[in-house]
Amino acid sequence: MLVESLSGVRGWYGRDLTPNIAQRYAAAYASSLMKAAKGKRLCIVIGMDTRPSGPALKDAMLPFLPADIIDVGVLPAPAIEHAVRHFRADGGIIITASHNEPHDNGLKFLRRTGAILEEQEMGKLIALAGRMDAARMKVVLSKGAKALGQRTVREARKEAIGAYRDFVFFIIGDSAGKIRKEKMTVVLDANGGAGSMAKHILAQAGIRVVALNSGHGDFAHAVEPTMETLAYLPPLIRKRKAQFGAGFDCDADRVEIILGNGRMLSGNELIALAARHMLSTSSRPEKEVVVVNDATSGMVGEVVRPYGALLKEVPVGESNVVREMKASGSRVGGEGSSSGIIIAPQTCRDGILGILMICGIVADRKKSLEELLGELPRRAYLKRKVSVSKASMAGLRRSIIAHYRERGLDVLAEKEGSIKVPMPGSAFAWFRASKTEAGVLRVIVDSPNGEKAEGLMREALALAGGA
Repeated sequence: MLVESLSGVRGWYGRDLTPNIAQRYAAAYASSLMKAAKGKRLCIVIGMDTRPSGPALKDAMLPFLPADIIDVGVLPAPAIEHAVRHFRADGGIIITASHNEPHDNGLKFLRRTGAILEEQEMGKLIALAGRMDAARMKVVLSKGAKALGQRTVREARKEAIGAYRDFVFFIIGDSAGKIRKEKMTVVLDANGGAGSMAKHILAQAGIRVVALNSGHGDFAHAVEPTMETLAYLPPLIRKRKAQFGAGFDCDADRVEIILGNGRMLSGNELIALAARHMLSTSSRPEKEVVVVNDATSGMVGEVVRPYGALLKEVPVGESNVVREMKASGSRVGGEGSSSGIIIAPQTCRDGILGILMICGIVADRKKSLEELLGELPRRAYLKRKVSVSKASMAGLRRSIIAHYRERGLDVLAEKEGSIKVPMPGSAFAWFRASKTEAGVLRVIVDSPNGEKAEGLMREALALAGGA
């Protein structure tokens, strides 16, 4: 089925996501931009990951985008988002299904800041695309006829790569010199995705890269980087005496880090490492703000509190984190539940920047990544998925809320969003209907105590019907 959510649109190409559906979304997006532009000539950046259906979707959408087009080709999603800012475009479209398998594809729509549309904006776009029949599409084409007749289509992949490279080196700043001195090695599995360009950027930082599966579209294993798909890396990491191994999803916004001993870092640990480094090097750490989603482990809070800094929680969703980071002047944020670090002024998770950040911390602290992880607070963070029919989801939410309130616990419940139940002893249980996987309830528990976490998960699964 076609999944339409706050993070975009995705589905099996040709079955769920067809060229016609892509055209309806392109027309709806163009209509929104034209309305906001009030007659101004528009510019849209378009790029994609390495899925075979990407060019066909681009070709289907172009006739319905009455704007100058800057085509950056195959690039990581973070580089495409940066291209929107670099070229001062009015928006952008990324053709990607992220960690889904190659038969799927999808569309992400961007604001002029390069960030994905906010939840309310994406909701309006989904509704408008749903109403975009042939007659309405003709109206869009009629209004944009002059722009279509005059528009230019410019290929700018090389310039976009250079601009993105300069951008990430600007963010890591003085760490670049320290990384070069360390002469560290990283094993990199791009798995045929857009992250293959990372080897060139990392090499320019003085990192020795053992590059695997770098050919575009040469998917050596399942697209989502997991413990199972990256299990073959630790022996090679040890053999090459590398600091760590890294695996990307197809659009390279997400990176998973694995050590030579087989341990895979969690998103919570990555954010905790980034936050601690930022706070420990800040001249006024008590003025700093770290923004995370409400499913992030208490580990991050334990790292932040000793510095007197402020930890802000927002609902799940990259756009929510980015918006609050901008409002708060936060330099570090992310979603611990989904392996996402966001380093300002970037407006999304960024796998390449994440690797450089980790290498910079290792170089600055002069300790191995394994040693740095050993300094973090210990937490048990458990995640499960439960199949729940759409018809029963609302009733299940009410039952979960009632159960914990009957126990005398505070329940933080968003309307149709997550349910978070803070527990004594700095623990919590968290529930949310997935916005990207139909019929799935996500369940997370977090506690400093592993045995308590197991008990909380048993209780949560019994409530959700997944015991």
